[in-house]
Amino acid sequence: MGDDMGENAGIYNWTLYSLLKFSNINRSNNEVWNYKIENSMDAIIPPSNKVSDIFKTSFLENFMSGNDKELMKAIEDNSLITGWTPKAKIMFHSGKNDDIVPHFNTLNAYNSSKKQGADVTLYEYEGNHYTPDLDYLITTIKDFGKLTRKH
Repeated sequence: MGDDMGENAGIYNWTLYSLLKFSNINRSNNEVWNYKIENSMDAIIPPSNKVSDIFKTSFLENFMSGNDKELMKAIEDNSLITGWTPKAKIMFHSGKNDDIVPHFNTLNAYNSSKKQGADVTLYEYEGNHYTPDLDYLITTIKDFGKLTRKH
């Protein structure tokens, strides 16, 4: 990746923003970002795709060195692969060439959930993160319809 996160910089940045906002990490936005972030829209629309333009050097150095134990714990605590037991039906959707959520990540989460006895379904689509959007939407509406009829 280097210094350029490409066209998905906003998604990656928003994910970090959300993780920090909803975890127990007590860290101000100005400790992490080089630009003003007041809400999720600010996070999803960064000033550029460059890591060096988006994040403070001190934050990056601390994280990349493995010294940011709080953030690493929050990432582990939010893993769908380890330490998490599903309590309801799960429907995973994955593009086989997804460059945002790599297909192997979805497969790992699916297989882990299945081993734990979860009621889990995996839908795999040709294409990347965005190309199967219509198939995903149609399938999700059908699946949600089945869920609501059971109650």
